[in-house]
Amino acid sequence: MITLSKTLFATLVALISFSLLGGKASAAMASMYLSPGSATLSQGETLSIQVRENSGEEPVNGVQANLSYPANLLDLITIDTSGSSFGIEAQNQGADGVIKIGRATISPVKGDQSVATITFKAKTNDAVAAVSFTEGSQITSSNTFTNIMTSSNGGNYTLKAAPPTPKPVEPPPKPIIAPVVPATPPVEPKATSSVASANKKVSISITTPNTRREKTQSSVGFWVPLIVLVTTLAVSTLVTKGYNTRGIRRHFLFLFPHKFKKYHHI
Repeated sequence: MITLSKTLFATLVALISFSLLGGKASAAMASMYLSPGSATLSQGETLSIQVRENSGEEPVNGVQANLSYPANLLDLITIDTSGSSFGIEAQNQGADGVIKIGRATISPVKGDQSVATITFKAKTNDAVAAVSFTEGSQITSSNTFTNIMTSSNGGNYTLKAAPPTPKPVEPPPKPIIAPVVPATPPVEPKATSSVASANKKVSISITTPNTRREKTQSSVGFWVPLIVLVTTLAVSTLVTKGYNTRGIRRHFLFLFPHKFKKYHHI
């Protein structure tokens, strides 16, 4: 980027203008303006504004844009000249409510052209910030080396309160779903179980008599010899001592005391 002092910049513009058209006077008119000329921004929000010039059919090779802004309402963030139609930089400064931009070009331009882009940040709310062109602003004709700027339009920018920070939306609580316990189907008795139960009952009813029969047989087997012995002794007593029932009773009492307790007196 080419940087020139203010004096050298004015001299360069004059030389270019007179060399191209030999100092012929011109009645051309040009204007300078801001785009956008109005906007609304919230506190803390930034806004980029273009500084532009329009010379119609008149070729121009230099521009000086002097502006003022309310430093209590706006913060100047940047002055960007990367997209300017005027590639030579003579002045580029801004602070404390004052902006000064000086640009030039070797190849004259016509019509609506970009000078620079300035970016502001809103410092407050509930106010209107006016940005205006001030004394010393000019558009130089390359034909006459004269200032052909006849009008300028600044901008008015409304500042408002920053929107409230939205509260995070809490998701609704998830429903608590009780676990589904599958119903236990009734257990149908198996055919084999029925048969087994039936068989078991039958076997019990069958074996019980057998068991009793076996016990009876074992009892009989135990008592028969005793009965025979007792009978023999009784007969022997009858034969030897004659018919004596008292003696027979004594023999039975001796053999079976638990059966004949009532005969202890014998």
